[in-house]
Amino acid sequence: MPNLFGSKLLAQIGMLLSMTIVCVALWLMYDMLYSFSLNDIVRSLEKLSPSWVLLGFVITIASYLIVTGYDMVALHHIKRKVPYPRAALSAFLASTFGNNIGFSILTGTSIRYRIYTGSGLSALDIAGVSSMCALTTILGMSCLFSVSMVLQIGNNPATIGPLPAGVMQATGILILLLISGYVILSAYNPLTLKSATWSLKMPSAGTTLAQILLATTNLSLVATLLYVLLPIETDVGYMEFLGVFALALIAGSASNVPGGIGVFETVVLVGLPEISPPALLGSILLFRCIYYLTPLAVAAMLLTYHETQRQKHHIEGLQESVLDVLDEIGPHIMTLIVILAGAMLLFSGSIPLGFDRDLLPMEIPLFLVELAHLSGAAAGVGLLISSRGISCRLGSALRLAYKLLLVGILTSLLKGFGYREAILLCLILGLLWHTRSEFHRKSAVLEAGIPFKWAYLLAIVLAVTVWLGLFSFKGIPYSDSLWWSFSYDNDFSRFLRSLLLVVGTCSIVAHLDGSRPDPLPDPSESVILSRIRKILDRESGLMANLVLLGDKRILFSPTGNAFIMYQIQNKSWVALGDPVGPEEEHRELIWAFYELCIRYGAWPVFYMVNENQLAFFNKLDFSIEKMGDEAIMPLRDFSLDRVIRTELLVVQKRAIRLGASVEIVEGQALDHLIPELKTVSDNWLEAEKIDEMGFSRGFFDHYYIRNFPCAVVRIDGQIVAFAVIWTTADRGEMGLDLIRFHVEAPTLVTDYLIIETMLWGKETGFRRCNLGIAPLPGFKNYPLPPLWYRVSVLMYHSGQPFTRENEAQERRNTLTWKPRYILWPAAVEMPRIIQGINRLISQKNVKARTSAPCMD
Repeated sequence: MPNLFGSKLLAQIGMLLSMTIVCVALWLMYDMLYSFSLNDIVRSLEKLSPSWVLLGFVITIASYLIVTGYDMVALHHIKRKVPYPRAALSAFLASTFGNNIGFSILTGTSIRYRIYTGSGLSALDIAGVSSMCALTTILGMSCLFSVSMVLQIGNNPATIGPLPAGVMQATGILILLLISGYVILSAYNPLTLKSATWSLKMPSAGTTLAQILLATTNLSLVATLLYVLLPIETDVGYMEFLGVFALALIAGSASNVPGGIGVFETVVLVGLPEISPPALLGSILLFRCIYYLTPLAVAAMLLTYHETQRQKHHIEGLQESVLDVLDEIGPHIMTLIVILAGAMLLFSGSIPLGFDRDLLPMEIPLFLVELAHLSGAAAGVGLLISSRGISCRLGSALRLAYKLLLVGILTSLLKGFGYREAILLCLILGLLWHTRSEFHRKSAVLEAGIPFKWAYLLAIVLAVTVWLGLFSFKGIPYSDSLWWSFSYDNDFSRFLRSLLLVVGTCSIVAHLDGSRPDPLPDPSESVILSRIRKILDRESGLMANLVLLGDKRILFSPTGNAFIMYQIQNKSWVALGDPVGPEEEHRELIWAFYELCIRYGAWPVFYMVNENQLAFFNKLDFSIEKMGDEAIMPLRDFSLDRVIRTELLVVQKRAIRLGASVEIVEGQALDHLIPELKTVSDNWLEAEKIDEMGFSRGFFDHYYIRNFPCAVVRIDGQIVAFAVIWTTADRGEMGLDLIRFHVEAPTLVTDYLIIETMLWGKETGFRRCNLGIAPLPGFKNYPLPPLWYRVSVLMYHSGQPFTRENEAQERRNTLTWKPRYILWPAAVEMPRIIQGINRLISQKNVKARTSAPCMD
């Protein structure tokens, strides 16, 4: 069993680094603002003219209009046409959520997937758009920074950083030369990025110049927005300010901290020492409200409206109202809202309550005020923890959130008559109540675990809470007596006690989560096979038989009546096929696998699944790509005497004249034939010059083969070909796997084997024969033609193309085609997933087991 904590820690090293950056930035801010108070920040904002604030909103609108050009340029580059309104919506939502949530590339890809799939763009197209938009931003920030470094000659060089002015200017010139070289190279021979499964041609010189123009104009407008919000008495030049702003923007983006919070502020405060720190921080806070929070509110409404239109065909009897749509998409929105409610309760307990405190001595006893502060802090951290369960649609998390919101409403009134906060919490409670129908899962709140993403977010909220409290009460000297000091005016003591409660609660939850064992099993050789066979005895899908290969891991459902088989390829945890077992347990099992992957920082991938669960995967924000169609042959009318199938009869008669015969062998009788079958298999592998492969196909393994009937072709008593026959317990379907033949055998023995096996299936009572998948480009398969093609060739005039109308019609009527899909997280680019799957499927030198799997 691997070291659970170590593997999770290694997978999330980036988030740990970001958390460290936030803490350092907050500490630097605290040090710079130590001699100031919150009142100083408020007074600086009161001096700002309303006309400048209005101008800030105008600049914000202009900036986001330019941002819509990012997607239009990207779409033009990949040669895809999307109406401007849809592209503008995608660009605005991706930019807004990326700015506020952090990890903008992943966030933007997820948003764009939800928007552009309605316009027919593939996952590869969307990945290309996201990559192009990220490149546009990088080019813009680089140009803005380098130009500001070069042009501010003679200005105060100490404002930018500790390096001398000459070094900074030389750095700017070097960056400009690199960008110029990139543009020149694009004009003559644009670069092309390639991998085994995809390629992306880098933009031409014209497209690159358009990217630079758009990005630099947009970022200059954003810088202008903050510049006009600076205190009136500021004498910092615009170019000098622009350099600091560009550096702060780069630092905030590189940190991947949500909104660059703390990092952006720290760089600006360090870079502009001429401006009073509280006045500068007040301007930055107002800048965040105008450019970040206001567009975020608009984006949330637009996303809700878009999801309204997107989900109409998924919800039966949907009425045209936003509240009805919340039933379907509510958990996505409510997760964010519950997080904000928890943060609000924590922040409100970290600052003095102001004039409302005057009402308390007459109305509320002191012990209730003290209890309200502690209860409010507990409710805040509880909402942050329950938000994980809300995102997973846990009914227990919903009920816990109800109680915590009620506690938050009551404590907001008791601790300082915070009626505004109470009203907002009431609205959140009402919204959460309306979405209750979507919270159908019955697991415990902590059953889903606390992945690093949630722990990272919780840690940032706690860090900001501590910073607010320490900054708000820094004028009060610390003493041990504060911990047991109780009075109406002693907010600092209440903050310390609340902070201790919050830290203690988080520590307990972290310990429980970290010590909870994950259901990460060993490969299936070490599980009790009788448990698997009991499930297979009730299964109606053929692919489930691949579990008996022993090369995959197994995740059982809580009842033990269903399982998912999967294997790990780097960060991709690839589940093969649909869950195996009763259909009513499939969704809960998918959730369990999804949560297990998230806890390990892995990508949950579902390979070769059918369309039954696509609507459910859509709720999980999975990308969905069709990978091919599975061919199904009805056996009821299958025979050799129909005119159009005369080639089948010809093959059968020729094989019989050669002395060939087919025998169906199974059970103990098959054990005696294993050496001969192994000889045929090795001969076939050597002739084809390939190695055994596994995962989604069978390989030669004694303990795998003996689980199924085996069709054996003999000529003069010698085995020359064989195939494993997959079956289902209800005799609904059969199929062939591991078709092998000796290189010296007549070429028709394989066709003869297929024909006789299908006839045996019909006589035995099987209703359908699964002929395998006709894959789309991008997925590796056997070097031989797929089984469905070989059968079609035999059925239609000796393999001639389907040119006659009656033959084409016969093919359509005879074969049933069922689509198969690959699903993966929308934020992850498809090429990386496909590469991992191809490596998993094509892994060489798969070894057969040398001993029997353990049995109970």
